[in-house]
Amino acid sequence: MRILVKTAGMSREEWLRWRTKGIGGSDVSVIAGINPFRSVFQLWLEKTGQVVPEEMENDNTHFENVLEPVVKREFSKRTGLKVRAKRALLQSEEYMAVTGAEKTYLAALVGGNRFYWKVVRRDEQKIAEIIALEKAFWEENVLAGREPVPDGSGATTDFLNEKYASSNGNTILLPEEALDLCRRYEELSGQLNELQDKKDAVSNQLKNFLKNNESGVIGEYRVTWKQVTSTAFDKKRLERENHVLYEEYLTKKQYRRLIVA
Repeated sequence: MRILVKTAGMSREEWLRWRTKGIGGSDVSVIAGINPFRSVFQLWLEKTGQVVPEEMENDNTHFENVLEPVVKREFSKRTGLKVRAKRALLQSEEYMAVTGAEKTYLAALVGGNRFYWKVVRRDEQKIAEIIALEKAFWEENVLAGREPVPDGSGATTDFLNEKYASSNGNTILLPEEALDLCRRYEELSGQLNELQDKKDAVSNQLKNFLKNNESGVIGEYRVTWKQVTSTAFDKKRLERENHVLYEEYLTKKQYRRLIVA
């Protein structure tokens, strides 16, 4: 590995700009489609220079920074190991798996009063899979300037819903590959309905075993069928009997619904 740039004294904005020159460790979950907070589209726009890199500010990231020194001290106290900050961006001479370390340590403070740490051993197969994902993203999307294929993550769903929140009312001719997607959508919808019917059948069989009993145990499972009281608001009645009050408290939310027919 080599030191790409020293980060001591570097501003947050400059640090984020340097990260666009390659793929960082925190980018991997985004590329893999398992990051619930960032879409691969957002990452692609940043890496291709179409938007200025931004780091999401929320309570999670705020307290992550606040508590990091506490976690480091506690980890050192419990393990006897020293934690040193490498104030630099490291880059592999070949590509990724940068440090070559045989193991790493993860430490976390949960709920303010529970401390956990564990050893993670080097996994060459997983590293190879990650490198393949990163290489494909960098060469096929970043260098080629071609937007990624949307994945099924919630972050990508939110990104597309926000970016294309408004419809212009036009009808277009879809590209040829959209035909296979429509057929796949229809096929998956049918499978979901079939799976739901099968799940409902299993649920009913378990209910029939329980009958009037509230719970049952078998092996490592506990099955419960409890009495639940729910409260429903009759908004149709309110609209009918007090339309002015109904309109006063009515909130409307607009969104676009996808239908394949």
